[in-house]
Amino acid sequence: MTTYDKPFKTYREQIDLLKSRNLIIENDDFAIHALSTISYYDLINRYQSYFMPDGHNFIDNTSIEQLYSLSMLDKSIQAFILKYSMLIENIFKTKLSYTLSNDFGVDTSTYLAQPKYRESYQNPNGALTFLSVVAECKKTIEDNKIANNPTLYYRDHHNHIPPWILLKNLSFSNSINLFKLLKTAQREKIVEELIPNDNIPPNDRLNFILCSLEAIRLLRNAAAHNLHFTAMRIDETRKLAPTVLAKLLPGGILIQKSNKKVSPKEKPYLKGIYGIMLSMLIYLKTDYLMSEFIIDFLSIFNGANITSQEVKLFLFECYAHISDMPIDITNRFNQYLTSLQQE
Repeated sequence: MTTYDKPFKTYREQIDLLKSRNLIIENDDFAIHALSTISYYDLINRYQSYFMPDGHNFIDNTSIEQLYSLSMLDKSIQAFILKYSMLIENIFKTKLSYTLSNDFGVDTSTYLAQPKYRESYQNPNGALTFLSVVAECKKTIEDNKIANNPTLYYRDHHNHIPPWILLKNLSFSNSINLFKLLKTAQREKIVEELIPNDNIPPNDRLNFILCSLEAIRLLRNAAAHNLHFTAMRIDETRKLAPTVLAKLLPGGILIQKSNKKVSPKEKPYLKGIYGIMLSMLIYLKTDYLMSEFIIDFLSIFNGANITSQEVKLFLFECYAHISDMPIDITNRFNQYLTSLQQE
């Protein structure tokens, strides 16, 4: 018989285990509610690095109510990320479909014709080919199973499928891949549409777009599929250049500098959720959308269902530590919001 190292435990057994590990549980009924809705793994393991640094026992005065409130805060931030990542995906697809239509036409036979694209693009994990991306486009066109599928409707009721329809059903990942394979003229048009900034060379902006869109997509997937969201860090292949970020968000508020350079202490922040949030701000572009983004984020903390300001601060400090966010993020966003409203 196999002795499993992670055997099934009832909720009562889970509670007994947590109590033996120094977690404060004064209300067993609440603990059962927490474990039966959020799950042991998401409630305990997700925040283990902060509350159980030795991997065995919780730090003193840690309660299951604190873990539950932290998890609710985490869920709110994930919902916020989902909202704006969907908007950014829509912005990107709109710019891409406009260029494809304007430059190549509105029929798949013209805007997906191989001569319009590079044969391949070298991704960090291997070559991306035009044929593989077109194969994914054809799957989308031929898929009869997707409910409310505008591509299917156009296929059956119109004599062509324009880019702005196909891209509605094409995944974010495959849309990015299509962009990667475009030739220089079309890519530069989209770069200029997404990030118009004469102070940054087109190639630096292109690299930023490629890295940031992939990072936004991965963060969105982590939120959508309940993965380890707070552990999200940008790897070297998708690294957001700090100097480019600082030029796109000038003023030294959101990214602090030392001796006119991005401060070394800022770099860990830019590799995590905070860095991806800053790149999202850049795509929103207008003062109105940027202000909405900041107000929505600040409202997560201001509207948290916790009466004690001290507890709110404690939970936020925990979250900032776990996710590598700057501890003064709310002050930074408040200052930046003020600067936007004064323009």
